[in-house]
Amino acid sequence: MSKIKRIAALLLALVMVMGMSVTSFADETKTTITVTNVDAGSTVTYEQIIVPAPGEVTGWAFTESTAAESFKSVIKGDTKKDDQQIIAGLIVFTDQRAKLPEELKANAAKVDATILQNAFNIAALANTATDKDTAGNYLIPAETAGVYVIHATDTKEYGDTEDPSKVTKWINYSPMAAYVSFGYTDGGAASTLNPVTVNAKKQDLTLTKEDNEADKVTAVGDVVTYTIKTSVPYIPDDVTADNVYFNVTDAIKGAQYVSNRISVNNGPAPEGMLLAEKAEDVVAVTVKLGVGTPEEREAKLVAVPNGLGYEYSFVLDLKDIAGAVDQSTGKRLNANQSLEITYKAYVKSVVVDNKAYTEVKTKNDQDSPDKGPEDNDKIYTGSLKITKHNADNEDEVLADAKFVLYYTVGTGANAKKVYAVTRKTTQSDTDVDGADYIVTGWSEDKPNKENDDVLLITKADGTVTIKGLEDDTDREYFFEEVVAPSGYSLNSEPAKINSWKDNKRNDAETANDRIGFADLSDTKLSSLPSTGGIGTTIFTIGGCLIMIVAAGLFFATRKKSAK
Repeated sequence: MSKIKRIAALLLALVMVMGMSVTSFADETKTTITVTNVDAGSTVTYEQIIVPAPGEVTGWAFTESTAAESFKSVIKGDTKKDDQQIIAGLIVFTDQRAKLPEELKANAAKVDATILQNAFNIAALANTATDKDTAGNYLIPAETAGVYVIHATDTKEYGDTEDPSKVTKWINYSPMAAYVSFGYTDGGAASTLNPVTVNAKKQDLTLTKEDNEADKVTAVGDVVTYTIKTSVPYIPDDVTADNVYFNVTDAIKGAQYVSNRISVNNGPAPEGMLLAEKAEDVVAVTVKLGVGTPEEREAKLVAVPNGLGYEYSFVLDLKDIAGAVDQSTGKRLNANQSLEITYKAYVKSVVVDNKAYTEVKTKNDQDSPDKGPEDNDKIYTGSLKITKHNADNEDEVLADAKFVLYYTVGTGANAKKVYAVTRKTTQSDTDVDGADYIVTGWSEDKPNKENDDVLLITKADGTVTIKGLEDDTDREYFFEEVVAPSGYSLNSEPAKINSWKDNKRNDAETANDRIGFADLSDTKLSSLPSTGGIGTTIFTIGGCLIMIVAAGLFFATRKKSAK
């Protein structure tokens, strides 16, 4: 493949080859340069730097403008090449076989891909495009044949969702050049100007991160699906295959990446789920390019980058997508196409913090990649609070009631209870919002009521709060009392949530306030019959007296009969 097929922004080359054949010019009519793939709200500027010049040996000349002077100064460098030698250099760079006077060709300016790319980075262009077509493409009026340099810039705001202040960044597009050519009559005379379409290519990226929890509340033990949305960066065509670099890095805290393909997108983790534990373990991801079919890929677990403060991180290598080349044109095949990356994570803590960013190299032999935009996503878990009352006096609360928490999966004969595995909160725990216990997992084995370490125990105020739970109404939680307070009977009827505290459901900053409430009452122990009381004693003494009197009468009667 020729070198020109690897250079994206060098439309100028066409100008030089075609211009050599133009020796006379007919009346020209205006035409339009259409610039596509530029975001709404962008600024598009342009300026013509090369115009027809019938009296010049090449047939072209530079305009008398600051932009043209800037372009020429980059090409000349520290040489003393004149305008025609510079134009000749552009022609020779495009086509070594181009017909030029031998002396001019021998003294042509040296031009390569890097020099030309830098030359198009003119500091300021004189004109701003204001017209658009119905599709939103920018329209640039062209009154004469020649070369027009075009720039597009845009401002985007993005930043860490924890920081309300957004970072404003200029989004740069690759410098563009449009060649406006002549249209010819059947007799070969140049008569009109042909319209031109230029496809803008972004050099910087935008990135957004989102999860599939609409209200930002999940549960410990659940699986959550994340989606990273970005676009394929434009990597200049002269960057060789071994220098192409495009990675997406993701880091997470409070959850662990899922390593295998599972059917659950949102909800309790299924049996057989595998987690990425150590470096080089795979993370199952899906990549969708543009409107294409999602493709299953694997990312690699890596050491967490310094300073991020996360627990796990993966890197997804996408250089094959960014570096793909159209074999017929030599240009990047996927530049600016949308890109969606999805993966799943297993929730292990009361808050999950997740961050993603891109890294790109846009030059040959670039030592370190440029870090692109990043985005942060947080999801929270809800809390449940039960209050234990005296059934005879609702204002009297009871301490030391002991509970287990569960929810039911399945129905009918297949129904089974899944019990919360918990631990007490400590002073070092963060984001627990005053909870007494946090969920660490789930088990089908019921906690042992003889072991206080695995039970939820009410405090002096009669309450116990547990955090790490989903607020989804499709999942009902129940508190089951397993040990009643001293002097009270056990309530065998489980208590379920009777209300959730209303908050701004779609606001990640208030989602951590989600709390449900339940109540349960116990009755005092009933009195039982007793033995050994005062009533029994009286009857015993009376009985003894009767026996003594009866014995006395018996012996008295016998004595009298004997006489």
